[in-house]
Amino acid sequence: MLAVWKAGGVYVPIDVEYPAERIAWMLDDAGARVVVTERAVAGLPPAEVVTLDDSAGLPDERPGVAIDGSSLAYVIYTSGSTGVPKGVGVAHAGLVNLIEVFGPVMGGSSRASGCCSSPRSASTPRSWTSW
Repeated sequence: MLAVWKAGGVYVPIDVEYPAERIAWMLDDAGARVVVTERAVAGLPPAEVVTLDDSAGLPDERPGVAIDGSSLAYVIYTSGSTGVPKGVGVAHAGLVNLIEVFGPVMGGSSRASGCCSSPRSASTPRSWTSW
């Protein structure tokens, strides 16, 4: 997540267990131009895929991208009451507020809880408080 943010990107957690059509729809809806993953996922829209397993040749320097509190930090997709996933964006300022309030409640330790898979909103903030 930190690498995505430092590159000026928006973190969009995707569960690779979702059907390929749902993944493709969510990535298209999010306007994903680059997908960072550990393995190839069928049905990706036209996007550059960067696999963490083979990151040789990627730049080590942070790109010169300006990010402020109003910039999007992440988009989490809900199931949507209509059955169509709905993306909800959270800005960096909102994320900082969330961490300041819930960090102490969640224990803010060096360990992150594995109560849910990463695309679930319950686990994502828990992992932030471990940084």
